[in-house]
Amino acid sequence: MKEEISIEIQKIDDYRWKIPKTGKMKTEGVVYAEEKKLYLFQK
Repeated sequence: MKEEISIEIQKIDDYRWKIPKTGKMKTEGVVYAEEKKLYLFQK
């Protein structure tokens, strides 16, 4: 069974999104995607 994780995504510009450092992450993450593709992260 997969555990549901809530991730806050902050818009940097039209194609970059920041995932702030949380938990055991050593650095923040950056996602390169169009806004209309972000739904893929919600599945």
